[in-house]
Amino acid sequence: MKTYLLTAVLLAVLLHSPANGQNVTSVSPIDSLANFNTKQWTNFYWSHHTSVNDLPEFIYAHQRDYIRDTYFSPQRISGQPNTPQQACTNIDFESGNLNGWTTSTGYNPLYNALGCCQNAGGAQLVTSGAGLDACGGFPVVSAGCNFSVRLGNNGTGGIADRLEQTFSVTSANANFTYRYAVVFQDPGHATADQPKFEIEMLDSNGVQIPCTYYNVAAGQNIPGFVNSTNCANVVYKPWTNVSVDLTNYIGQDVTIRFTTQDCSLGGHYAYAYIDGSCSNFNITQNNILCQGSTIQLAAPVGFATYNWTLPNGTPATGQLLTTGTPGFYTLNLTTVTGCPGPTITYLLTEFPKPNANFISVQPSACTHTIGFINTSNITSGSITSNNWTYGDGNTSNTQNGLNNYINNGTYNAQLIVTSNMGCRDTAIVPVTISPLPTAAFVANNVCLYGQTSFTNSSTVTTGFITNTTWQFGDGTQSLLNQPTHQYANAGTYNVTLNITTNSNCSNSISQQVTVNPLPNVMFTANNVCEGNATNYVNTSSIVSGSISNYIWDYTSDGTPDNTNQTASNIFSNPGTYTTQLMAISNLNCSATRTLVVTVYPNPVAQFNASPVCEGTQMTFTNQSTIASGQIVNNQWAFGDNTSSLLANPSHLYNGFGSFNVTLITSSNFGCVNSVSQLVTVHPKPTVNFQSTTTCLNQATQFSNQSSIASGTIIKYRWDFENNGTIDDSTANPSHIYPTAGTQQTRLMAISNNSCVNQNLNPVVVHYNPTANFSVPSACMPTSSHFTSLATSSDGIITSYAWDFNGDNLIDNNQQNPQYIYLQSGNYGVKLEVQTQYGCTNSIIKSAYVNATPSALFAAQNNTGCPSLCVQFINNSTIGSGNIVTHQWILEIIVILIILKIPHTATQLEIIM
Repeated sequence: MKTYLLTAVLLAVLLHSPANGQNVTSVSPIDSLANFNTKQWTNFYWSHHTSVNDLPEFIYAHQRDYIRDTYFSPQRISGQPNTPQQACTNIDFESGNLNGWTTSTGYNPLYNALGCCQNAGGAQLVTSGAGLDACGGFPVVSAGCNFSVRLGNNGTGGIADRLEQTFSVTSANANFTYRYAVVFQDPGHATADQPKFEIEMLDSNGVQIPCTYYNVAAGQNIPGFVNSTNCANVVYKPWTNVSVDLTNYIGQDVTIRFTTQDCSLGGHYAYAYIDGSCSNFNITQNNILCQGSTIQLAAPVGFATYNWTLPNGTPATGQLLTTGTPGFYTLNLTTVTGCPGPTITYLLTEFPKPNANFISVQPSACTHTIGFINTSNITSGSITSNNWTYGDGNTSNTQNGLNNYINNGTYNAQLIVTSNMGCRDTAIVPVTISPLPTAAFVANNVCLYGQTSFTNSSTVTTGFITNTTWQFGDGTQSLLNQPTHQYANAGTYNVTLNITTNSNCSNSISQQVTVNPLPNVMFTANNVCEGNATNYVNTSSIVSGSISNYIWDYTSDGTPDNTNQTASNIFSNPGTYTTQLMAISNLNCSATRTLVVTVYPNPVAQFNASPVCEGTQMTFTNQSTIASGQIVNNQWAFGDNTSSLLANPSHLYNGFGSFNVTLITSSNFGCVNSVSQLVTVHPKPTVNFQSTTTCLNQATQFSNQSSIASGTIIKYRWDFENNGTIDDSTANPSHIYPTAGTQQTRLMAISNNSCVNQNLNPVVVHYNPTANFSVPSACMPTSSHFTSLATSSDGIITSYAWDFNGDNLIDNNQQNPQYIYLQSGNYGVKLEVQTQYGCTNSIIKSAYVNATPSALFAAQNNTGCPSLCVQFINNSTIGSGNIVTHQWILEIIVILIILKIPHTATQLEIIM
């Protein structure tokens, strides 16, 4: 009921607690977190941890602690100090309880500053039986034990549980070995925050004994840890031995302390299984090694490394060492914590083995009593015991043996002798009890060179056959009981078997055996090229009888291929084949002969030729191969009535198109193969173009007239000055040449098959004429005379166009025109000239037209007597400019004489 209520409270906390961890007021006091100090635990978290992601787990765990401690008030008892125990007091828990051990509990110090382990009790459970851990699947009790302890459990909350014992160290328990297995949830926290298991050993002053501290935590990738298949995110390590050398602490009290700690964030568990044992360190050991045998040296378990030094100085490793070499062995141990362990020495002294041996003696052919004389010996020491086993159930321990066999048969008499050093040896001798002999045998008729097997079926009612002699009828003999014999010639032979018993009784029998002749197998065969038939000529014979069957095995693979007297075969692949012919006589005697025939491979005719453009040599790459032998001849037919015998020829086709090329190859064995394939010669473009005749500084327009027989032209490259620089890549470009004259222009066309052709055509650019003329100065209304000074170096000037007043209208087309200006002023006169090739040029010059002065004057006192003074007043004007000169002409009529007196004064006075 209490568990159910706590679960309900925790659920209520989750439902009523805000996500930001602020205090709230609950409607029910039993699940209220109103007084839970979130700030305190948050500050504690940041003083011990760094990951913001783990804070919710930490706060949630402390909220659970708060509800448990506030509303259910678990009773806690302060922990008690250890009471020192005698050596090995229930160190292996085999009393079935925790007598001699102190239990305590507390917290992971990174979870709660109270730390471990201030309170008595905790999660310490004695385990027994054959159960398996739910997550790890390993036994809950250490192997060979009846009880172990589980420390911790699968609960959470940052709990730490401890189990410890203080005990007296003696020479009997200086080799202290503990065994542990651990199960961790692996949440992937930082290593310091992970669930863990610690082992400590403290001396009598509470100081940690060097090289005894050991801890494992989840996520350390420690060898031996396994991912659980039963529990998610759980790793475990099955039972592991760890030995500690306490030799230096004999006579002192030491403490062994085991601690499990949940993760420091409160949400993941750790528990361990513990067992222990104590024994002495036998530092020096002497062992007996019997000559010719091996012995196994066993080092103490629980160390990290075992390094042996053998008598010859060579090293070895491992807890167990099997050896047959006498001498001095040194073992250096390293503890699990990586510190040097004790050094153990082993002295193997070799002693000789006795040589067990005996002989059997049968007094007469009529008795079944057999004596055994012991002839065993030993090089040094003495044989101290003899153990006889006679094979019929009877035994004895006497020096020499004696046994009466009741029934006929064969018995294995055995003698085991043991030396004074415990070394043993065994001898076994078969003993046969047989009746008087009856000679009998059977033999098979064989073919020549076959083994005639003689089956000896002779028997004896008492005693045994001691001697068997065979006479084979060809002057040879044998003393074997069941011999075989090979006769050198065919024929019929008289065979005799003589047998003798242990009582020197004999008997014999004679029978005929026949040796039949073998066929004389002979055949020939021709070597061929691949795909041709190998023909076999059979000339086999036999001395007597007849050949009734032939079996051909073309490849000697054990499978008959033909049973005719003559044979022919086409081998599917080239190679060397061993053909076997077996001839069988009418008496079932057979003989075989093999002959090696060769099927030469045909060449594999093959070549490669990449398409080329018209006018380019095509290169033929001969890729023909042959499995064996050599290709000695290549015949090419290029498909245009030409040929070649080169291995890798090149050929220039006169035109374009597709050509059927055939390659015929021949090997040094005369084997031929051919291949044909089409090759392609792509046409080159036909390049041509026209251009307009232009004048300097005018664009020349090009008309591309290129074409191709097949395929398409995909690129054009224009070099207008033929200087190697590509100027344009359009089909019909235009271009302004910088200089006049005849230009050589090149056009290159490229097809979609990368075939290239080009053409070079002249392009004429005419020089422009030079426009020029003389400019007169004129006064109105006099005509202005214009004289053309234009010239042309390229053709004649065929037209003149004058614009006298700058209105862009043609006023005159004469070469040297006149023009009357109606008003004075500065006029821009333009002359444009054109040659016979239409090339033009123009020039503009200024023409000045001056205004004409208007001469006007008046005379005062223009009538009078002589000495009349007449004053002339100049009233002349001009439209523009200034009157710079004045010339007066006076006409005086004196008696019909007119005097003209020139004068240049502006004002003139004349006295008459």
